[in-house]
Amino acid sequence: MAIYLEAICAKIGRADRELHALRTDMENFCERQRVEQKRITRKNPDGKSADIVEAFLADSEKTPIEWSVRIGEIVYNLRSSLDHLVWQLVVDNGKNPSRKNAFPIFSEESDWENMTKDKLSGVRYEIKKRIRDLQPFGGGLGLPFNVNVFGQLDYLCNVDKHRHLNLVCTTLRGLKPEAHSGEALDAFEEKRPISRDAFQVGIKFSREKSSPVAGFVVSDILEECVDAVRGAVDHIVGRHLYRNLARRQSRRFWRGSSVGSD
Repeated sequence: MAIYLEAICAKIGRADRELHALRTDMENFCERQRVEQKRITRKNPDGKSADIVEAFLADSEKTPIEWSVRIGEIVYNLRSSLDHLVWQLVVDNGKNPSRKNAFPIFSEESDWENMTKDKLSGVRYEIKKRIRDLQPFGGGLGLPFNVNVFGQLDYLCNVDKHRHLNLVCTTLRGLKPEAHSGEALDAFEEKRPISRDAFQVGIKFSREKSSPVAGFVVSDILEECVDAVRGAVDHIVGRHLYRNLARRQSRRFWRGSSVGSD
């Protein structure tokens, strides 16, 4: 099983490296975008007028469609690594996996009870319990990563495979954290333009109806997905693998011993 686990980890590592490259390209792209500001008069709910400075992206570049293709490759490698893991868990249990085997991701507990039988057929009971720990409906209590992101990973992968590319857009995210004090804050309070370097430009998933990722920063979501998948493999396989390796080493020891030969 260690050989196949190495292959699974290779897929996760590939996704992580692709994410790092994509994040760098997105950051460089965002640095090139122009932020403009204008003073406008806006009426408050009490009817009084107030002057404010409004910031906006001016003639921003079109986000490369290649990014959406690369996002699909990242989420596919992460999602399929979990399915591959279930296949190997069945083999490790001495059973024959089938096309129905897959890693379940459910937001509703009722779905787990109704739909998991085939997906985890042939997997040891104690491993099934560990996989259940990772379901979004359970909240992942006590785990050092966000299990809710599995629902987002599943969504992104399904959209890319069955519908269309996951669309992204360039948006003005607001002020950089360090700009909330000093000169930028003074300019804001005095209703005068702020240095364009004080603003954050980001790449977010486009707002689609009922999308669990709509409006989220692309690199943030994908980084959480990588961390969660890595954590899931460790949570499911860690102790089980170490126990099996110890058992196999013990068997080799006794086969090589000549008990009672003295």
